[in-house]
Amino acid sequence: MTPPIRPAAHKDLEDILRVQRASLSNPWSQELTQGVLRTGKFTVRVAEISGQVVGYAIFHPRDTLSNLDQVAVAPPHRRQGLGRMLVADWLAQAKSQGFVRYSLQVNPSNQAAQNLYLQAGFRFHRQLPAYYPNQEDAIEMVLGQGIPDLPSVSPAFPSPTPRPAPKPPPGSPLAPPKT
Repeated sequence: MTPPIRPAAHKDLEDILRVQRASLSNPWSQELTQGVLRTGKFTVRVAEISGQVVGYAIFHPRDTLSNLDQVAVAPPHRRQGLGRMLVADWLAQAKSQGFVRYSLQVNPSNQAAQNLYLQAGFRFHRQLPAYYPNQEDAIEMVLGQGIPDLPSVSPAFPSPTPRPAPKPPPGSPLAPPKT
């Protein structure tokens, strides 16, 4: 059975927060989530089973593209295609609003989400240093025409911790003096 995906209502706030807190390492505050539901600048869609919200997607226009801010599925309902359905619903909703370019940010350690987005046709675009409130990096992924290619980013790009600079070759003017 395919769960219905519908526009979120204010009555869904507690369910969205419950799914968010169980799913995200950097959940939004209740005030921020409540504001997103009220402003009209964001689109919030929920998937429900037996009258209970089990997943949601939040997206908004960003310049000339639609940006996925969050997608989450409650732990007992994962690995059943709900995330894929929410992403497909986001893309369909954004397309119906005239968008043909899409972006999202994903935690480098969230390989399952990266795979989901790759299967949906997204590509790695760039690393966003210290993107999350806890200063973790993010990977921006994009889909659509007219998005310039940047230096490639892969799921294995460097961790948020800096790597030491490579040592210059012996005899180079940058090599440290011999002692």
